[in-house]
Amino acid sequence: MEMMEKVIFLDFDGVLATSRYNTQLSEKGQLWTDGFGTLFDPVCVDNMKLIIEATCADIVVTSTWKMKLGLDGIQTMWGERQLPGKVVGVTPDINVVCRGNEIEAWLAEREKNVCYAIIDDAPITGFFTEGQQKHLFVVDEWTGLDEVTARSVIEYLNGLNKG
Repeated sequence: MEMMEKVIFLDFDGVLATSRYNTQLSEKGQLWTDGFGTLFDPVCVDNMKLIIEATCADIVVTSTWKMKLGLDGIQTMWGERQLPGKVVGVTPDINVVCRGNEIEAWLAEREKNVCYAIIDDAPITGFFTEGQQKHLFVVDEWTGLDEVTARSVIEYLNGLNKG
């Protein structure tokens, strides 16, 4: 049986770049940005690493950062910041109000089935299509990607969630 490709559609702001971490750095008088943008919360990065190590999923960026940095810039940032996993793509810029359309377009270009999870802090469920809701893991923008959500994504992508 062919291995199914596993992908995480990843937002940055509110998922890896958290208000909590920015506040902590600001209160200490430390910089909270670099040449790429807002620094990512190390707790959220560790939780992302848990997902990557447990699922071997690749990352496709849905964040608006893709518009400023592009795929090459994001991949460069990933290397320089020593972030976990491999960024293999960005969704096309179709409609920032409905990321679901961008995800559908990216998936339509694939020749094989993709098992995917969407990690976002989207306050509006309309960001995603009705069919994508079961793939969606919403995080709180203050704390970002927490361990509970990371473990849920792992279970989902590894097929343990048969409910």
